[in-house]
Amino acid sequence: MYVAIRHEGKGKKMPMFISGKSIAKIRKDLGLSQSEFSDRYKIALPALHAWEQKINRPSRYAIIYLKLIENNPELIANEVRKITVKR
Repeated sequence: MYVAIRHEGKGKKMPMFISGKSIAKIRKDLGLSQSEFSDRYKIALPALHAWEQKINRPSRYAIIYLKLIENNPELIANEVRKITVKR
């Protein structure tokens, strides 16, 4: 998987990757179990488990979502809550 990234004015394609260890670290830094993280951010628990155990790799969109969670956990949790509230 590659994504275009600009570097010093020149477009370069860099591999987009996140390790299972990094995914687990994002979750653990928030003090959440896999189940709690899955529920808070609406990520399927089997997918999260598979990513952390290196069974499967997340899609590039999932990687972007994980990075957003890492950098803005409360903002993302609040936005997810807003769109998943039953009316």
